[in-house]
Amino acid sequence: VGALRDSTVAAVLFTTFGLAIVCTISAIAAFTVEMMMAGSGVRAEVARQRLSEQI
Repeated sequence: VGALRDSTVAAVLFTTFGLAIVCTISAIAAFTVEMMMAGSGVRAEVARQRLSEQI
């Protein structure tokens, strides 16, 4: 019973560790996408301002 409990605990720990890694990678990917979207918005705003200054 002790060995079975140890293997069950190990499986749960490995599973939660794997989920933590997946969540971390997903958060980094979401942050990257958000920064790319914000960067393109800033570039578009600067381009609009330059166009309005030239007119």
